[in-house]
Amino acid sequence: MKTIFSDYISSKVQDTLQSDFDSKNAKYVPFITFSREYGCGGDHITQKICSVLSSCSDSDGKVCEWKRINHEVIAEAAAEIGVPAEIVKEMTYQKIDDYFVSSFFNFSFSKYSKPSVDTVRNAIARVIAKFAQEGRVIILGRGGASITRHYENSLHIRLHAPIEWRVKQVAEREKISIEKAKVLTKKIDSERYALRNYFEGAASDKTIFDVIYNSMTLSEDEIIESILAIARKKGFIS
Repeated sequence: MKTIFSDYISSKVQDTLQSDFDSKNAKYVPFITFSREYGCGGDHITQKICSVLSSCSDSDGKVCEWKRINHEVIAEAAAEIGVPAEIVKEMTYQKIDDYFVSSFFNFSFSKYSKPSVDTVRNAIARVIAKFAQEGRVIILGRGGASITRHYENSLHIRLHAPIEWRVKQVAEREKISIEKAKVLTKKIDSERYALRNYFEGAASDKTIFDVIYNSMTLSEDEIIESILAIARKKGFIS
């Protein structure tokens, strides 16, 4: 159960991000966030959408490049905090054991000060907000929808599917047993849920997503076609 302190931190992050966005942007540039349950894929879909958006003109008749943002979030958050990217990646989703983190730092990165989980996650929130403010990006994962749900001219997408189907996809992709795939899938689902919880300051709410697609029943082409149609309808592209 979330603590009052954690709710307070999350609300402060949201207040700061909202204030910064309102004061710096007279015109909202479109962007998309893309969330998915583990095993639903998404890499190829976002790459294809990014490519198509970059080839189309916007509402002003200009052809503008769209960028797919994934590992860039980790790299920029690490640079802001002043620690290796491996540390930010490790601490983003997982519940960190203080002894493990201290030992890891002492052994591998002794010249760095240990950041708190709040420090790491709030740096990630600021980086994601920056990318959203710049616009014309597809932000993949890392609580993007939770952080930017109050921004205008945005589109928040999520992929889901039954866990039995997702476990089979993971087992085939990672070349592991069904049992190991089930453990891995549940673990990563839990980590991603906890991250959204952190940024939302309350139990994760699926209504933050504009559209949720079932990866088991819809093909990648059908999902891509639908997202592009919505992007056109919202005026992201003409």
